[in-house]
Amino acid sequence: MSNATDSARNNLTIRPLGAALGAEVTGIDLAGPLDDDTLAAVQRAWMEHLVLVFPNQPLSDAQHISFAKRFGALEEHHQEIIKSRAAPEIFSVSNVDDDGNLMAPDHPSVAQISLAQRWHSDSSFRPVPSLGSILHGIEVTEDGGETWFTNMYKVYDGLDEATKVRIAGRRACHDFGH
Repeated sequence: MSNATDSARNNLTIRPLGAALGAEVTGIDLAGPLDDDTLAAVQRAWMEHLVLVFPNQPLSDAQHISFAKRFGALEEHHQEIIKSRAAPEIFSVSNVDDDGNLMAPDHPSVAQISLAQRWHSDSSFRPVPSLGSILHGIEVTEDGGETWFTNMYKVYDGLDEATKVRIAGRRACHDFGH
């Protein structure tokens, strides 16, 4: 799938965004049900490109969750304060509450925004990390707010053989707060 791929059924197009990772997926409506062939094409693209971008997909919480569940069981974040009241499967990184009101700067959800700006890997503190994360940018700032991704397969492939031997079979352990 290194070149754009089309599915006659949905006009699904997958356009690679860079050499390391990422592809833009168009010609699909995530708000509706996906047939198994389309879902399989999306899954193949995800495994090849690691990060998929679906532009112009205004989804309700229910539609977001329905799409995400097609990939497996969803986990709920352990911090109650940053879960959406309407949909606990959604981890909210926002300065606006569920009613659309601007939160105070000292609100825990606003503090989470500062923490999320540091380099991190979602759910890496769990014994079995999440398969992935689905981000849904509803209103994104034009200044700042970038989300960065890296291809850890390429990072590993770039290690010298001595380092690969030294770290083979090892596991790292850390807690959520560090």
